[in-house]
Amino acid sequence: MARHQLQRALRAVRTAAPPFGEDVHQARTALKHVRALLKLMRRGGKTRKRLADVSRRVGNLRDADVVIATFDRVMKTSGLPMTSALTGIRARLEAKRVALETDPGTAADLKKAQRTLRQVMRRTRSRLHDRPRWPVIVEGLVGSYRKARRAMAAAYHKNTEIAFHSWRKAVKQHAYQLKTLAAGSKNRRGRQIDLDRLGDVLGEGQDLAMFEQTLHGEQSCFEDQNECQRMLALMQHRRRQLRTEVRPLGEQLFTERPRAFARRLARLKG
Repeated sequence: MARHQLQRALRAVRTAAPPFGEDVHQARTALKHVRALLKLMRRGGKTRKRLADVSRRVGNLRDADVVIATFDRVMKTSGLPMTSALTGIRARLEAKRVALETDPGTAADLKKAQRTLRQVMRRTRSRLHDRPRWPVIVEGLVGSYRKARRAMAAAYHKNTEIAFHSWRKAVKQHAYQLKTLAAGSKNRRGRQIDLDRLGDVLGEGQDLAMFEQTLHGEQSCFEDQNECQRMLALMQHRRRQLRTEVRPLGEQLFTERPRAFARRLARLKG
């Protein structure tokens, strides 16, 4: 599975062409999957760091695309009129995206990402040959479960963007690891679906936070500051809504104590 995801990431980076958004998204998703699997196998700490560096190198391309997509989604669902200020902001966002895509540094980053991925694939070919033992898999899954459970508690206690972003990352890691058991019982497949849904909602909140930062940076476009404040208030209201809506699902998924979760997983061998 790890080798397959590495090949998927390399293919996406190698064939990436403007607009880069979807190609980079595929690469980053595959890299997150590999990093989660390596952690589950209790190995590959240096490799995980190298793959994280690849994700960061190509991440700006994805973020530039996400900001525009979020802008369009917000305008479509909010019912707000597309004023001249908002039209100007979208044009500036589009221009920034194109400038980033055509920057020579971007091409260099993509080439370096390809080299790193090829090196990682060569070095991990033999190391990833043996299957990890079931107790090691259980230990890894329980670890990611405990981390996501604690991150959820911290998110609602602190109520900050950083805390909710940390929760989302922990949820995604747990979900990627659980996919190693995809051939298992219906309950595990159901948990996967719920984890994916939780990750998607938390991801929408993160996209809105990124869009909010963009509006703060583009306030000079607004002749009427009240218009800007209305947009910012709309973003904040929607993020609060998402956090409230998703809490019951999070509590359902992470209500079980880690030890009980470990015992249940241990019974699923075979």
